[in-house]
Amino acid sequence: MPLSFSRVNISLDCIHFVLYVKGYFSVCTIAKMIFCKSKAIFKFFSTSRTGKKLSSSVNKWARPVDGFPTEIRIYSSFTKELEPFILNEKGIVKWYSCGPTVYDKAHIGHACCYMKFDIIRRILEDFFNLKVHYIMGVTDIDDKIILKANVLRENFKTLAKLYEFEFFSDLRKLNILPPHTIARVSDHILEIQNCVDELMKKEVAYSAPDGSVYFDTQKYGCYGKLYWTPEENLSEPNSPHKKHPLDFALWKGMKPNEPFWETPWGCGRPGWHIECSVMASKYFGSQIDIHSGGIDLLFPHHENEEAQCCAYHNISQWVNYWIHSGLEYESDIMNKAISLRKKFGTFLENTSDFIRSLHNQGNVDEVKLFKALQETEENVRSALANDFNTVRAMSLLTDIVSLTNNMIQAESSSPFESKGIVAVACVANFVKKTLSLLGVDYEPTQVSKSSLNLMEDVVSTSVAFRNQIRKVAIAALKEKENNNKRESLLPHKIADYPYQKVGMDYMEFNKDLYIVIVDYCSQYPEIAKISNTKASSLITQVLDATNTFKSLLQACDQFRDEFLTAGIVIRDHKDQSAWSFDKNKNT
Repeated sequence: MPLSFSRVNISLDCIHFVLYVKGYFSVCTIAKMIFCKSKAIFKFFSTSRTGKKLSSSVNKWARPVDGFPTEIRIYSSFTKELEPFILNEKGIVKWYSCGPTVYDKAHIGHACCYMKFDIIRRILEDFFNLKVHYIMGVTDIDDKIILKANVLRENFKTLAKLYEFEFFSDLRKLNILPPHTIARVSDHILEIQNCVDELMKKEVAYSAPDGSVYFDTQKYGCYGKLYWTPEENLSEPNSPHKKHPLDFALWKGMKPNEPFWETPWGCGRPGWHIECSVMASKYFGSQIDIHSGGIDLLFPHHENEEAQCCAYHNISQWVNYWIHSGLEYESDIMNKAISLRKKFGTFLENTSDFIRSLHNQGNVDEVKLFKALQETEENVRSALANDFNTVRAMSLLTDIVSLTNNMIQAESSSPFESKGIVAVACVANFVKKTLSLLGVDYEPTQVSKSSLNLMEDVVSTSVAFRNQIRKVAIAALKEKENNNKRESLLPHKIADYPYQKVGMDYMEFNKDLYIVIVDYCSQYPEIAKISNTKASSLITQVLDATNTFKSLLQACDQFRDEFLTAGIVIRDHKDQSAWSFDKNKNT
């Protein structure tokens, strides 16, 4: 019985945004690239059932018995209820995933499919401490591979290896965990032959004159357990050698210009469906906890897998939980996903600045915040245990992010009171850890130590100088506003008129600004020696500033924007500033 997962409004961008930063597969357009990492859909298709049913007893799913229950529940589209996730072995999840047929470059459907499975795998491993053995099958012998190799006049093995390498390279770019085991069809030919031979001995398979072997769905008697389709809608190719239209090939007879292997029933190669069954059975035996793949594989591939494995192992249920994934697009939710990613990133930057006391504001109720954090931690775990409800988990994170933001941005009641740094740090660590466990990395890209040593002093000194200029200008503007004075009293050139009395209210401002500039140049002469630096540019702008305080702030903003193009982010918090490397550019 296939179990489906139904999830909406969770951002793939927020779960894995590596693609958004580093680019996507060569076959994807820019629009597809943004969509793949930003669309906010995390919905596992419900498996619809159409057409006829064989019998009610055949199509019943059996809850695992004598197993090991977990706290996780999964929605069953068959029972229309949440079913408990019960393992065959305590704390161990046996998971087989259908991988790519490596005849071409990966596409956006592959990206979405394997990112979704990666999310579930991370939840099982990192939130619930289950030991997942994740195996991915790679189909490197197939009609499409052989056809393309013949067209290109290449060896089919070489072609398959090329696209397999590109596929796993693309997964790494998406920050998708690699499988523990990669099972290739070409490495399991003998096991496939033995399986076909055993099914023939059990009389649920028969050979044809052309050397092909077919699974006898009528002899098996339980076909249609996962999905039943009218015979006129069959996707399997018909053949005059088949006893029934639903029968499918276990072994394909030899054809010209195709690879083949010798067997007692004739030369040929494996059929598609038997390949995954044999590879999964080799590693996991007669019982699998999870089997996953695209929704397009539900029928006939997964139906045929279940049928031939049940017949081979003499069991009534081979896989306990089926997961199917598909591709959907909703542009409005994509935009929300991008916004959510930015919200988390900005929050982690702001809390970092707050913790380092780079904010002058903040009124944190530690008792309230710690209580909210504890409730959020518990509720996130409950949400993920409830059918991997990542939508709810993300909503809980945004709630505590909003609460914390409000507190750290509030006006401080007293500069001598505790600012609640510990509580804010705990919230920030929880948010970062939760996102990291789901596959999101908000840590800055590592820059070489030599590069950091070379740049850090200059950048810190320049930002400190800019900060002093902003501080003086902001204070003067505030005082000017309070006195309801509309005209700027700053002299045209500070260097020429450092102590000009243009009003008692602003004499000290002129003096302070002049001292800041002279002190900066005297302490850090090496800055002035750097031609065309942003620091030299700012000094020139300040010395030649027009007759307004606002022009000083505009020069500071330009300084900030120019540094941004060089990969350095300056963040302003009222009259304080902080800086960091832009990880998107320092790669």
